[in-house]
Amino acid sequence: MDLNHLYSLRRDFTIIGLTGRTGSGCTKISELLSQDFDNLKKCGLREISKLDSDDIIFRRKYEISKNFFEEKGNWVPFEQIRYKDLILFFMLKKNGTQLNKYKALLQNYFKEFKDENNSEIVEEVFPKFKEVIFKHEELINEIKKIKKISSIRLKRSLLNLNELYFEGRFKILCNELFDVLETYGYYRRAVFLHKIASNIRSYGSPMEQKETDIKNIYTLAELINKLIKARKVYNHDKSKSTKIVIDSLRNSLEIM
Repeated sequence: MDLNHLYSLRRDFTIIGLTGRTGSGCTKISELLSQDFDNLKKCGLREISKLDSDDIIFRRKYEISKNFFEEKGNWVPFEQIRYKDLILFFMLKKNGTQLNKYKALLQNYFKEFKDENNSEIVEEVFPKFKEVIFKHEELINEIKKIKKISSIRLKRSLLNLNELYFEGRFKILCNELFDVLETYGYYRRAVFLHKIASNIRSYGSPMEQKETDIKNIYTLAELINKLIKARKVYNHDKSKSTKIVIDSLRNSLEIM
């Protein structure tokens, strides 16, 4: 029996989902997987002689895997889908450049505890937040124009989604906005995104609404699914394999 086709699927399409509490190392692992193997070996892989395990079978499997990936062409770096970027992408699609909505989100959720008076912090952070929004206004308007995520099926629509999310501009926007938010503490930024993600799964909106709908629980999972398909279509046209690592999945229901 010829198994080449079976193994070609493994080589050409691999998805890894990482989950864990904040600070558990998901993002660090995904960053390592997105780099070349020499960097992964330098930062994350131990020599066989330094393994803690006395399990002979495990050590042998480890050695075989390591030797395989050290051969030129066998290791293909993964592309990252960061959960916090998904939240921001959805938020931008929903709100566009409507600054009043972002200010309301900051006032409601950019807090370290529920009853905190964060008015002074919001007055400080919002002008910086607004500056990033204006800087990337063209990209945000393009994201806003995307039709309903679940209805994206045509190749040109998937390629457009791929370009918006994966091809550089959005990553710059994410990093700039997160840098602004983290000026006021990593924990505050994490709570802010966590609350917005919870609202999206409950109400289908970044802001809390009057009524929940159980269908919204898969909203971000649906976005992940479409991004994977979009990247797969793009890579197929380029005769490239698709390797994606999704980091910091907060809810087991979102692992497809």
